[in-house]
Amino acid sequence: MKPLWCFWFLVGLIAASSSAEAQTLKEPGRVLSEKVTGVADGDTLRLEDGREAQLIGVDCAELQLTSEDNFKVVENKLSQPDYASQGQKARDYAEEFIKRPNLRLVADSQHDDAGNQDHLNRTLVYVYAGPEMLNATLLQQGLCLREVEIRYTYLEEFRQYEDSAKQAKKGIWEKAS
Repeated sequence: MKPLWCFWFLVGLIAASSSAEAQTLKEPGRVLSEKVTGVADGDTLRLEDGREAQLIGVDCAELQLTSEDNFKVVENKLSQPDYASQGQKARDYAEEFIKRPNLRLVADSQHDDAGNQDHLNRTLVYVYAGPEMLNATLLQQGLCLREVEIRYTYLEEFRQYEDSAKQAKKGIWEKAS
């Protein structure tokens, strides 16, 4: 019984430490009125009005793509199964996260000039439940890659989260060389 208790204690400790890191990131823009109704994949949410919202700064494996397509996304830095399997874990985590109380979608003031939309007309958001930010937690747990092709407020913090996950060999980085 003791080993099982120790295991769950460590899981809770890890979750608490990652939540504490994410708590330091203040909301960088206005809170949006859109309501979340579901999760398309780890970095894409479905909104009540039928549109989608894209999490700013993260890139999860696309569940509708083949493992081969996902593998091309990361340019041979990770093995196919490791990256693709983390996409489902990211989706599962996001599905649980959106059930939390005080869920808020927050715009990044750096995207106001583009109407807070990406090239696919998805609303760009940070997702908060209480003080925790989903975007940051996905990176800290190694469930996604950091987005590097757009500018956003937490670019440096997200780089640090990804680097920490790599060093700790978490998630997609577990077997990375």
